[in-house]
Parts: sequence; structure tokens; C-alpha cells
Amino acid sequence: MLVNDDIDTPCLATEHVRALYQATDDQEEHLLVLALCAWGLRPSEVARLHTRQFVLDVSTDEVPYIVFKDRKNGPGQVTLLYGRTVLKDRLATFTDHDD
Repeated sequence: MLVNDDIDTPCLATEHVRALYQATDDQEEHLLVLALCAWGLRPSEVARLHTRQFVLDVSTDEVPYIVFKDRKNGPGQVTLLYGRTVLKDRLATFTDHDD
């Protein structure tokens, strides 16, 4: 088998991501598609996410983000440009269970 190192792994097109999102049945599946496709997280990062990593209460000139103490390339953060409403709704279900 011949391996060509010059070829990047192809990215999903917008219509593919939209189809995946529309095929999901619940909030958890929506978030999985968002985390992997929109936020660009690695599967292992998604599996280890904790609610304390999400910084959603930001000033009007900032965008919410996820804080990572340790990523492949060191500490950092990922901006949440898409899916904030779905994320907030999901996080609210956890706070409802804390009572």
C-alpha cells in the first residue's frame, strides 16, 4: 500500500455536518456533533469534558470558550462560536439534578 503524506485528511463539507446534526435525535447527540465538527475538539477531549471547563458568562465583547489545562499542543482554549444555546440548555439539566 502506497501512503502519500502530502494528502490531508478531508474535512466534512457544510452539508455533511448539517446532515449529521439533523440526523441526531437528542441534545446529547447534538452536542457531540457540535463538539467534534463545530468546536473542532478531538474525541478524547470530548470524552473528558467537565462543566467547569466552560466559560459562558463573558462580557459582551467576548465570546464564550472552553478552557483546557492540557491539550495536544499545551494549555489553551477553544472558542464556542456555534451551539451555545444547546450547550446552555444541556448544562442547565445538570444544575437541575444538583438539588
